[in-house]
Amino acid sequence: MKSTTSLVARQCLLQQWASQIRECNQRPEGMSVSEWCSQHGITKTNYYYRLRQVRKACLDSIPQDKLPLAPVKAEPQAVVAVPAALLGDTPDYNQKTPAITVSVGNISISVREDTSPSLLAMVLGVAVHVE
Repeated sequence: MKSTTSLVARQCLLQQWASQIRECNQRPEGMSVSEWCSQHGITKTNYYYRLRQVRKACLDSIPQDKLPLAPVKAEPQAVVAVPAALLGDTPDYNQKTPAITVSVGNISISVREDTSPSLLAMVLGVAVHVE
């Protein structure tokens, strides 16, 4: 079983990767994925690894009762929907003023109005064990 710290770290990575994928999807017309990756200091192979991981996390987040019992023939999609919880922030997210700052031991956590309650609960659960 993964520790809560590992789960929170993984969630943060997925949010960062989802943001990079969004940026790559909004690259200038005519720019290839390879060019975009080169400009952002990641390999094309690493980009596609991150894309697979974000897609897998999205699929894993779908409740089992919502999955079809038999394979469904679907039209190919160019865009895969990513849950907003994984996308995390908006471009001006870091410029928003925290609504509250929670201090536990020697760490402080800034919370904004749009902070996910489940993410906050996980972070606070980890924070109480920090020495």
